[in-house]
Amino acid sequence: MLRCVDLLAPHVRAGDELLEIGSGDGAMLRFLKGLGALPTGIDIDSDSAAAMRQELGVPVLAGAFEDIDFQGRRFDAVVLVHLIEHFFEPVAMLRKIRTLLKPGGIVFVETPNIMRPKVGPRRIFSLAHNYHFSPRTLALALHRAGFRCTTLREFRRDSIQVVAHAAAVEALAPPLVEPWQEVIATIKRYQRRYLTTGQFLWRKVPWLKDRLMYHPRRFLSGPRLRDWLETPRIKFNRHGTPTLVRT
Repeated sequence: MLRCVDLLAPHVRAGDELLEIGSGDGAMLRFLKGLGALPTGIDIDSDSAAAMRQELGVPVLAGAFEDIDFQGRRFDAVVLVHLIEHFFEPVAMLRKIRTLLKPGGIVFVETPNIMRPKVGPRRIFSLAHNYHFSPRTLALALHRAGFRCTTLREFRRDSIQVVAHAAAVEALAPPLVEPWQEVIATIKRYQRRYLTTGQFLWRKVPWLKDRLMYHPRRFLSGPRLRDWLETPRIKFNRHGTPTLVRT
């Protein structure tokens, strides 16, 4: 949760109403309450939801997000940390989130990065994850749901974080994504590096893991982010297959 703080905190003001989907042990709710915000949580586990309601004194709804009727309530921000990949229909879920936001509201999303995984090669595709995102495909899903990505951070390993604003995006070009061939090539390169760099060892050491795994690799916002998402450089190999030149 700590790696989310510096990116999320500037968007949170005292008195803001925030919704966290998948509140779990309440760490994010506790942080948001400490900033003076008015957080509400959702957890599919009714026992966990009840425990957080009692411990933190904040509303925590029990049930699946898709089934909850918010009865017209609106929020300044919605937070999802390692959750979007578990939904069966992530774009539909993001569209529902957009209807829950006040004008100018934001969504904060963190999810594993398929292009820079942290796990062993045999565990890249988790059975618990219905979707696997790259920074560009996450931005495209948000665009299709009516959001404009304003900040994107990609760590050396594991995660992507995005702040996106509810916006009229019809006039914006949709983010362009990697050809599928580039995704496959990237994962194959990772399989080799996993063994040759000793990642299978250093990712077990907590202080070294955090230093090497969660150091930002890419941090873009504003026009620089828009340009990166909308104008990738494409090259063709000798077989005529398009690939994205990594920038």
